[in-house]
Amino acid sequence: MKAYNIYKNPFGMLEAVKIGWSWPAFLIPGFWLIAKQLWVIVGIFWTIILTWFFIELLVLDPYYIDMGMYDEYYYGYDMYRNSFDRAVNMGFAIGSGVFFGIQGNQFVENNLMNQGYVSQCTINATSPQFALSLYLQGESTNSTKTKAS
Repeated sequence: MKAYNIYKNPFGMLEAVKIGWSWPAFLIPGFWLIAKQLWVIVGIFWTIILTWFFIELLVLDPYYIDMGMYDEYYYGYDMYRNSFDRAVNMGFAIGSGVFFGIQGNQFVENNLMNQGYVSQCTINATSPQFALSLYLQGESTNSTKTKAS
């Protein structure tokens, strides 16, 4: 069973956020950020990616061509250039995956609190939907007790 924090906004809408590691955020961080509507972090993430792309295109490519690392037989650059780019790209992909895997759910919780949601409780459940149903069952039990008193 996993632990979920339950959040409720003033209009009564509920959200369940898992505590801890997020596999979707680890595996596909750029798309996960968009799906969770974390727009500021999306902007920062994609700005870093596009900045690195333009550094490769405008700075590193001419450098490698000037250094004679361009191989006409392969219509591309040789293994040294490819090794460096691959190392940087893989380092960023793995690093951002681990970072968002660890911090992703915390970002979601902060975003919910900025939207006016308030933390209600923590529930152990097998899924977010089950956590919400357990919360609603407990809430209806409490309201029944209150009405009966």
